[in-house]
Amino acid sequence: QGYLRLLEKSVQPSGHQKGYFEAIAKSCERLTSYINDTLDAARIEAGHFQIKPVAVAPRHLMDRVVELFGPIAAEREIRLDLRLAADAPGQIIADERLLERVFSNLFSNALKFTPRGGCITVAVARAGAGHVDFSVTDTGPGIAPDQKTRIFEKFRQAHEGHARIGFGLGLAICQKIVHLHKGSMWVESELGAGSQFVFRIPISRTLEG
Repeated sequence: QGYLRLLEKSVQPSGHQKGYFEAIAKSCERLTSYINDTLDAARIEAGHFQIKPVAVAPRHLMDRVVELFGPIAAEREIRLDLRLAADAPGQIIADERLLERVFSNLFSNALKFTPRGGCITVAVARAGAGHVDFSVTDTGPGIAPDQKTRIFEKFRQAHEGHARIGFGLGLAICQKIVHLHKGSMWVESELGAGSQFVFRIPISRTLEG
C-alpha cells in the first residue's frame, strides 16, 4: 500500500490509470480487512483478545455508524430509519471500538443485501431492567430457516445466489465480541421479508471474569 501511494504520486495517473490505481487500493484494503478478521478470530479463540470497557453512549455509537454508511445508502436510494427508544439507556459500560465494529458489520451486510429503494432500520431499546438491544433491520431477500444459525459459523455465508464478499468471518467475529460482553446475538428473518440482526448486552455489568 505504501509503494502504491508513492507510485501514484510519482506518475500522476489520469483517465483509466486512476481507475486502475483505485482498484488496486480497494483490493489492498479488502485484503487487509480479511487478514485482520482472521487474526482477531484466532486471538478471540485463544483467549488473547483484550477488551477495554468504558462509558459508551448508544446514541453516539448509532450516529457514528450511520454517518459512516449514510452516503453509501443515499447513493443507492436506501432510506435510513433511526429509532432510539424513550427508555433506552443514556450510557452503557462496554468496549466502544468493538461495539462499533459489530454495528458497522451488521450495517454493511444490510447495505449489501438491501435493494435500491429499500429501507434499513437501526434501533436501540432497553431489554428488561439490565440489558439493551441493538438491532439492524433490512428489507432484503431474507435468510432461509436452515441458515439462521450457520451464518454465525466461520467461513459460512448465506445468500448463495449473491456475489461473495469476504470469507464469512464477519458475523462469527461479531458474535464472539458480543459473547465477550456477556451478551447474545441472533437473527430473525423470513425469505422475501428481510432480516433483523439483534445483539443484546448488559447495560452496566462488569466485563471481568
